[in-house]
Amino acid sequence: MTLILFSAILSQQVKRLATWYTFCLSWTISCLSYLLLFFFGEIHSPEPSNVICITQAALMYLVPTLTASTTLSLLIHSWYNVHFGLSKPPLESDPHVVLAVSYH
Repeated sequence: MTLILFSAILSQQVKRLATWYTFCLSWTISCLSYLLLFFFGEIHSPEPSNVICITQAALMYLVPTLTASTTLSLLIHSWYNVHFGLSKPPLESDPHVVLAVSYH
């Protein structure tokens, strides 16, 4: 997910919704939050640092809400785009979309 996010950010040709970027970022944060002990080299430590353990525990309880919120935002945004995109008459639509649809 991190590679996809950074390739989309760095590419000049990729155009994505802001909700898509927040969706990818939230899932990246989610994955990283489960690996804090690993990244700090304390995964096999008999007594890891309290600060790292508390931070990881807090993140592990917080990120499901974060990812659920951003996933819901992306779904709602996508639904509105499809719903209102289909309800517009062809003259109000983007000419590129009308052109692409007419070739199919």
